[in-house]
Amino acid sequence: RARRRQKGMSTTAQDFVGCVKTRCRIKEVLETATADAQAACTLHLNCAPRVVINDNRKLTAAYIPEHLYVVLFEVLKNAMRATAERHRLQLESERGPRKGAPTLPPIVATISGD
Repeated sequence: RARRRQKGMSTTAQDFVGCVKTRCRIKEVLETATADAQAACTLHLNCAPRVVINDNRKLTAAYIPEHLYVVLFEVLKNAMRATAERHRLQLESERGPRKGAPTLPPIVATISGD
């Protein structure tokens, strides 16, 4: 979770009203949560699916970045674990146990809003 302080979450005090970041870059928080969730998944399951992020509009919102990070990290971690466990078991049942990481389908994260 040390990455939280890196991309998109550490800025000047001018960007904040209390703990709310007035222009929180959602994609940057998502990228940080994705990297951390992939690291956790790799540590525990020895593999992690990649995440495709769809964001055409560079959306920002007034939000608390740390709260958004925690929610996104947990959702991604759960999705990665479910994907890795399901497809690893499926591959093993079809082909028998193999060495190396299985090829996993990607997780798609879409950022949208008005």
